[in-house]
Amino acid sequence: LKASLPLRESIRAHMRQADHTIGQETSLTVEQIVVTAGSNQLLFLVGDTLLNPGDIVLCGAPSYYVFLGILDNLGSMAIGIEIDQYGLIPEAIEERWARLETDGEFDRVKAIYVTTYYDNPSGVTMPAERRAALVDIARRWSRRGKIYLIEDAAYRELRYYGDDTASLRSFDPQGDTVIHAGTFSKSFSPGIRVGWGILPPALLGPVLAQKGNVDFGSPNLNQVLMARVMQMGLFDGHLEQLRNGYREKIDAVLQAADKFLSPIGRIEWIRPHGGLYVWLRLPESIDTGLSGPLFDRAIEQGVLYVPGEYCYPNGDQAPAKNMVRLSFGIPSCEEI
Repeated sequence: LKASLPLRESIRAHMRQADHTIGQETSLTVEQIVVTAGSNQLLFLVGDTLLNPGDIVLCGAPSYYVFLGILDNLGSMAIGIEIDQYGLIPEAIEERWARLETDGEFDRVKAIYVTTYYDNPSGVTMPAERRAALVDIARRWSRRGKIYLIEDAAYRELRYYGDDTASLRSFDPQGDTVIHAGTFSKSFSPGIRVGWGILPPALLGPVLAQKGNVDFGSPNLNQVLMARVMQMGLFDGHLEQLRNGYREKIDAVLQAADKFLSPIGRIEWIRPHGGLYVWLRLPESIDTGLSGPLFDRAIEQGVLYVPGEYCYPNGDQAPAKNMVRLSFGIPSCEEI
């Protein structure tokens, strides 16, 4: 069920190279790597293993709406934490935890979910110092029960500008706190559906048992294909082609925003250095939801966006109604 050993060895080498830990002693072993049918399956399996109905996961407000849907289907609660241009704010996590403890709900918190690279939908990337702070927070607040950090690194390889940052997993030297989710769907091919997880030892058995109940193991042909791609040195060249194409697209989106949106005023956006999304904040008077006038007008003009309200947890905060997630993955620069 852990899947192809050559592929897991390639994933381990890929992670160590990206985190600059080659030649160093690390807690990352091949035995901790589990191959899944895309990273979303890993997120589901982890959620299904960790959470009971009513349990709480802390996450950014906004967050990846598919993961929010997973939590909702599991009967768990996502509580949104404030973010800024650097991602989750550690002080905001501390404040929320203190409130949960006062309210007698602290023991229901089982995990913190964070997209560390080019967040979906906000596009922000968390700097190294905040990654270290998150690991420290999770460890300190695990005094009555283990609290895990779920690192969604699906977009890590899609970096167009700036330097890479070591994974959240690299700030967990014992390897017992961070659950790392990665995928080749974004960096190589979405059709083969090969993702992976790096799991703390305590979760390996339960997650693999649940995976066996779900699919008896990920498709072997896809694993062999990806293993050969990595062994033959084909991955990096293909990835560079993707980066070059997406770099042109993100530049086209941001140039269009500067040209057409800036003159309007009161519209804000973060300029991401990678990923597939640009996150827009419109004036509060504009409803970007399906029932608002903007969505229908956009469809008439051949523009499809994700209303930002779907990216907010169903916790104790009202979702923002004036946000838009734009994706530039499919359209050409001319269409953009």
